[in-house]
Amino acid sequence: MRSSFFDRKRRLINRAVYKYEFEEWLELMMNEGLHFQQTRDGYQWYAGAYKISNTSIAERWNVSTSSVRRLSLWILETDY
Repeated sequence: MRSSFFDRKRRLINRAVYKYEFEEWLELMMNEGLHFQQTRDGYQWYAGAYKISNTSIAERWNVSTSSVRRLSLWILETDY
């Protein structure tokens, strides 16, 4: 179940996601079947066996693509 934090209302400006919210957001994403994998070229997000882009994740969670990139880099830094 998604948190009300990531509501699907359309806005002109997406809400910022802060580092202290990354763990909660990642847990919600994992509950929906998304997983993160480090690759030779960097990283890749998957939904099941299908590759998905940062843009797709950003649209789904109503955040900016830079927030998704920051989350991805945080995962790499912390080995979460």
